[in-house]
Formats: sequence, structure tokens, C-alpha cells
Amino acid sequence: MYREDGSEAIYSPYSILALGMKELEFRDDFPPQLKWVGYRCLSFDRLPQEQKQYLTSSKKRVFVTCGTHLKWEKERMVELAKLLSKEHPDYVFYVTLGDSSGLEHLPRILSENLLIFDYLPYSDVLDQMDFAIHHAGAGILMDCIEQGIPSLIYPRTMTSLIMRFGLSYSKLVWSLVKRQNPKSCTYLMNWYLGKIGRT
Repeated sequence: MYREDGSEAIYSPYSILALGMKELEFRDDFPPQLKWVGYRCLSFDRLPQEQKQYLTSSKKRVFVTCGTHLKWEKERMVELAKLLSKEHPDYVFYVTLGDSSGLEHLPRILSENLLIFDYLPYSDVLDQMDFAIHHAGAGILMDCIEQGIPSLIYPRTMTSLIMRFGLSYSKLVWSLVKRQNPKSCTYLMNWYLGKIGRT
């Protein structure tokens, strides 16, 4: 398990390629053979042509996700999006439920400014968004940073909570601290959108 020098045998003594950003890490004792190779893994999923019409809005667009693994959280995220879409009629909210088997499914249109997709490949659509609300999963987090998408983080697991603290420490995004209170999310989004309006 460990080598004589105390290093973990599971990692190569010659080269370790790390996805992500050193700036988000609290520790700084990485082995000398570790190299940071970029933000993220590329996805080959593409939004089907017949669904691209749903992204052609003159309104500002908000991407909403809580990832692919948190099935217990999907309903709550949809309810949060319903609340926000009512308070912000000048924005269109695109919620992805993270089920990649539903890539071909048409979205459910809950209102004029709220669409629920079984799956939106964010690597293909994020560049069309103005804002994101997400759980700080590594994939969406790195994509938003790379593309400069302002984000409100709604951490749902310990991993995303740790990522949220790393981001707050780095001052890269605004973060939702009261993680169980959708009204806090509404307040922070109102504050952020007001800030956009003042510039």
C-alpha cells in the first residue's frame, strides 16, 4: 500500500495527471510528479438538433442542475426552479435532471420560462447560458469556471460542500450558504441580478 518513502503505491512514482485547478485545493503538499492538466474531461454528448430550438430565447438564460447521481434531490431542484422562474420572468430556466438516457427526450415545458430536460449536455450548451445554479460537482464546476459563467452554488453532498468552500476561499463564485433553504437561493439570485443591473 505504501512505498518505503511513505508515498502511496497506487499512484505512479513517475507521473500523475490531475484534472482540476490547484487554486481550489487547500493542501499544497502534492508530489513533485503531479501535473495539473486542465479543467475537465470533455463530453461527446451533443444536444439533438430538434431540441436546439428550445435554447433560442432573447431572454437571459439560467442553467440549473444538481448532477447525475442525486436522484433524491431532483424534485427539490425543480421546485426551486419553479420558485425562481416566477420571481424572474425575464429569465428562462433550463433544468437538467442528469439522466443521460433521456438525451433524445423533448423537454417538459412547465411555463413560458421554465423547461425541464431529462438531460442537457452542459459541455454543449453552457456557452449559451448567462448564469448557472449548480451543486459544485467537479464537471459543472470546472465548465463554469472555464467558460466564465457566474454561478450560484447549492451544495448537496460533502464533496460539493468542500468544493464550495474552496471556491469561496478563491473568491471565484457566489455561494449559497443556507443549503436547505430555497428562499436563501432566491435572495442571493435577486442580489446578484440586481448587481448585474447596476453595472
